[in-house]
Amino acid sequence: MVSDSDQEIIGLIDQHQYGYAQSLLLQKIKKFPQRTLYPLLQNRILYRTGHKQQAIEKNVQLLKSIPNDVDSIIMLSEFFQDVGMEKEADACWENVIQRYPIKAEELVLIWFENSVLQLNAAKFNKIFLYLNKSKKERKYTFWYAFSFYLMITENEKNQQNDSKKGEKQKDADTGKLNLYKSFGKKLIERAVDGLSFANCQEIYVYTRFLLLDKDYSSIESLLAQTKFSLDLELQILYLESMKQNKNWEKLHAYTENLLFEKKFDDYNTWLLWIQAGKELEHKYENVELKLGCNDSKNYSRNKLLTNIELRKLYGCDYTDAIEAYYNVFKSKLCCYNDLSKINIPDTIDNRIKASTHEIILSQTLNQRDTKSKITLVNNQKFHSLVDNWEIYKLFSSQPSEKSEFDNDPINELILISVVSSLAQASVKEQPRTIVVCIAIITELLKKDEHNYKLKLWLLKLYSQLNTNDQVIPIYQSLKIKMVQHETLGHYLNNAYVPTKSTLDELINVFRFFLTSTEEIKDTVQNGFEHEVYNKLASFISFGQKLQNSVSLNTTIQRIIQLSLVLNDTGYLGYFVSYLKEHREEILEENYTDNRDYETEWNSICVNDELKKAKTENLMRIPTDNITLKIKLIIYSLVFESDESGIAKLIKAFNRLLGSPDYKPDPFTTLLNKLYHNLLNMANKPKSNNEVQSLFNFVQKNLKWEKLQPLLVPQNILSSQLNQNLINLAEFTKIVQSLAQRKPSSYLNQILVQCKTISAHVKKEDFVKRQLASIDGMNLSGDDFPFDFDIQPILNDIKNSVSASTKSILNSI
Repeated sequence: MVSDSDQEIIGLIDQHQYGYAQSLLLQKIKKFPQRTLYPLLQNRILYRTGHKQQAIEKNVQLLKSIPNDVDSIIMLSEFFQDVGMEKEADACWENVIQRYPIKAEELVLIWFENSVLQLNAAKFNKIFLYLNKSKKERKYTFWYAFSFYLMITENEKNQQNDSKKGEKQKDADTGKLNLYKSFGKKLIERAVDGLSFANCQEIYVYTRFLLLDKDYSSIESLLAQTKFSLDLELQILYLESMKQNKNWEKLHAYTENLLFEKKFDDYNTWLLWIQAGKELEHKYENVELKLGCNDSKNYSRNKLLTNIELRKLYGCDYTDAIEAYYNVFKSKLCCYNDLSKINIPDTIDNRIKASTHEIILSQTLNQRDTKSKITLVNNQKFHSLVDNWEIYKLFSSQPSEKSEFDNDPINELILISVVSSLAQASVKEQPRTIVVCIAIITELLKKDEHNYKLKLWLLKLYSQLNTNDQVIPIYQSLKIKMVQHETLGHYLNNAYVPTKSTLDELINVFRFFLTSTEEIKDTVQNGFEHEVYNKLASFISFGQKLQNSVSLNTTIQRIIQLSLVLNDTGYLGYFVSYLKEHREEILEENYTDNRDYETEWNSICVNDELKKAKTENLMRIPTDNITLKIKLIIYSLVFESDESGIAKLIKAFNRLLGSPDYKPDPFTTLLNKLYHNLLNMANKPKSNNEVQSLFNFVQKNLKWEKLQPLLVPQNILSSQLNQNLINLAEFTKIVQSLAQRKPSSYLNQILVQCKTISAHVKKEDFVKRQLASIDGMNLSGDDFPFDFDIQPILNDIKNSVSASTKSILNSI
């Protein structure tokens, strides 16, 4: 256990107070010469002060001495892990486990706990091999067996992502995977005498290996013999195995028992039941009678949908079945989603159209209740017979029947109209259309304040303009929790405003990633400890997706950018260290991508125009993963002092600039070329002949006449303007930082040029030009399909444009 005084020394090292820490360590070594911890901490100081090779060599010597106190083992293993010496990191544990077999189980479990966050199936497999050797326990055998399954799925996933492997390598991988299958399966068969499994989780692990071989006969036989009740997952597997084995009679009897005796009203089970009946040549009339959809008291959504599929399966006309479903569920929001997947006959089309006219022509308001609303929403999605705004007007004067947190179904139709207008707008019309749509959605949210999808579209629209300070308040109003920051955090990508509150919000988002790391560790550990194998694979996969995701790296990039622009060093040191510690991940070819672009389109892609708009990423907040990676490399280069580290980063920078997938906007292209030359220049000896050439490039291209045409987009209201401005502000701050850290006459001259550029930028009247563009739209109440005062919203937009752009200009 690390003592308080030891912890103090570790804290001093982390705070870069190396001299004081070293003096305390010398005292500790004199008092406790046998403790490995103190030489280890001395080597940490060596490593962090640039003596990396010396630190590695000294730690290799410590490894040979086989330290046996847990704190030293953990620290030494983590050191080797961080420097990419995987073999030595494992040897820290392997050596001590072999030397002290009586403590092997305890040591292996500590090794596992300290390796969980790597989420590496091969590492788990190695650890569980030692655990299985140290103690013959059934649970440990299943851990070991399951790790083989995890390695197989991980390898298969890697093969799908790696198209560069040759045939010989693929054959070798296949042979290795076959061995994994064989080992894992045999481990379980030896542990479970006569395949007498104790619970569903043990069966789950064994059936994973049977599934890899598509051995459905063995799966069916095993599950049929099980003495205890199957959980839902195994029940579904049992049904699937009977289907794959074409054991129709048994499948029919089993599903019939589930559906009619146990009242398991599951759509997929209904489909298997009718399929088995068809294969057994049961008469259509008998199946239909048994299904019981003609009984008005005995229907359900799943039954009515099954009735449609039953008619199709037997080649019968299914018009009546669709009508039966429509009559019951036309006033439910599921209606369109269910029936849109089916080719609807003309008679039903006419029925839907007639229903629309019937409701619209209704004269009494009480007939236009919530059910009528939802029916119209569904009908309009099938056939837009009348303008959606006419429907809005029909119901707008009525008292709302919805509870506070219910969304108004009519607003789904209005959102369809809003998105359609955005899709139809020409490039020239787009800014005006965006402002109109912002005004419409803002007005709708006054009565429908918890409408999630309206808020997502409002975020998208504000992100198209230089109304950056509107983004965070809307994002916060979504009440986003935990993992949603990973899937929805991209809506913050255009929150450029360089203010302390923006920085604080991004720090809060980053805290989710820190918290999630510990939660994933606990979840995976508990998953093994409590043998919840059917959840473990998804826990590990989810954790891997979070480890190096686009959302995580974008959040880090934005935090560093705002810290630089604001001259806020509060968090800068932490994130510079983070970049160093995670350099290998940052330089990886692909980041994982969990961003959610589907929710905003759910239930509104009801025609070809909207489907095309979705495919073409209409109003998508811009993201560019290569530019993101280049930014992180730039930050790393600015704060790197080690020559080998600099060389590796420059090489990665060169590769990305030459990538065929690198297609940034013109201003970013020039800025990255300037960075490339600037950072090469700053990190070369002043005597190097190439320095003058690099300086000449920067001096020649860092001129207002070169920057100005690229800086200002054709549409002055485009968010590209503020993006370019903050990137320019950041460039200036980085030049300042380099001039302080690595002073030279070249950098001083470039700094003077930056100040000249800044003076030119401030003369451009960007705020005034944007406000004039909004005023030139001449918007009034006549531009909107309902009566309201547009001026307050226009004032909000103008104030936001003014505040957002000014805050960036003040930072340049």
